[in-house]
Amino acid sequence: MKSICLSRKLLVSLFLFWAIFISVANKTYAQASCASPVALTQGSTCTTTTGNLRNAVGATPAPTCGSGTAYSVWYTFTATSTKATVTINNFGSNITGSFIPYIQIFSGTCAGLTSIACVQAGSTTGILNTSSLTIGVVYYIRVYTTTQGTASPTNKWDFNICVQIPPANDDCSNATSLTSAATCANTAGTLSGSQRPL
Repeated sequence: MKSICLSRKLLVSLFLFWAIFISVANKTYAQASCASPVALTQGSTCTTTTGNLRNAVGATPAPTCGSGTAYSVWYTFTATSTKATVTINNFGSNITGSFIPYIQIFSGTCAGLTSIACVQAGSTTGILNTSSLTIGVVYYIRVYTTTQGTASPTNKWDFNICVQIPPANDDCSNATSLTSAATCANTAGTLSGSQRPL
């Protein structure tokens, strides 16, 4: 009876280990190729998704920003505006120095991608603005480094990513109208997702 109980405990332990291993593997590698990207939703606020660059896989096409191999993780979004602001931030402590990532946006399909824009992040944040998108079209985002990160633990390679719609009054032609009055009537505004004039 004692040996049966030990065997059951061992089986439960092995099952829990397997479940945890699979869960971590999915988080780390689910977006490892263009063919299996994570879908992001373009919104008026930055709704983040956690990504991970540990053991990211070398991918084509060759990087437009930076040189060498693009060790990449992949995302898609369907454009709901002609403009998009892609932000990555909240870098894990291993994402530093030669591991600072790049952001790149593509049109097309995995079989034939066309680069629209790319930029390297700063030490804590990366922001990529793009315009002239077609509403309803699916676009690909690649976050990559040109040096592969392999060190443990995995969570030190985490980052957050989101895609935003610029504010309605992002352009001069869509300026918000204010009314002059004897008292101050506040009008709410935001700079989140705003873009520099192109």
